[in-house]
Amino acid sequence: MSSDDIASLNLIGAQLQLVVVDNHDQNDISIVLQPAHYQITGSVRDSNQQPLTNVGVSAGATIGGLNYNAYTQTDTNGDYTLHVLNGMWTVGVNCDDLHGLPCFSNRNVTVDGSNEAVDFIAGAACVGDCRNQQAVTIDNIFTMVAIALGEADISVCQNSAHMVTVTQVLAAIHNAVDGCNP
Repeated sequence: MSSDDIASLNLIGAQLQLVVVDNHDQNDISIVLQPAHYQITGSVRDSNQQPLTNVGVSAGATIGGLNYNAYTQTDTNGDYTLHVLNGMWTVGVNCDDLHGLPCFSNRNVTVDGSNEAVDFIAGAACVGDCRNQQAVTIDNIFTMVAIALGEADISVCQNSAHMVTVTQVLAAIHNAVDGCNP
């Protein structure tokens, strides 16, 4: 049974690590699969809200000391669904699939008895105001903070100035909360 077959049955198994030693057989290996009762769903879009198709989306969690991973690709609408268990999951996209658009930070989400949603907008503007009437996302804020700390180059921003100021970061936080409402 392949990992795609397992996922299609809404099952998930912990990562299996084996040590292979020459001339020693590995017998009686069991993999315990659990029903993945919950989903992390979302979409991956460009800054113009156009869907990004065939983008790899993965999630990882350590639950009960075991490592779990889920993987899928976005469909023709840019949407994805990951089948998961209760736990704290780190969700991210395969940056190589973004075809030159700036990548964004992984997102953490806690699944606790219900489905969760995580959306990604690639190449979103890094400005702290609403000049472009684009919603300022948490990814914008993370990117701006990384630039301000010198951990990312300003060129990752679509509408780049020569620097990002603390005032712009604070404005981005305000606008993310207010949804760019004047």
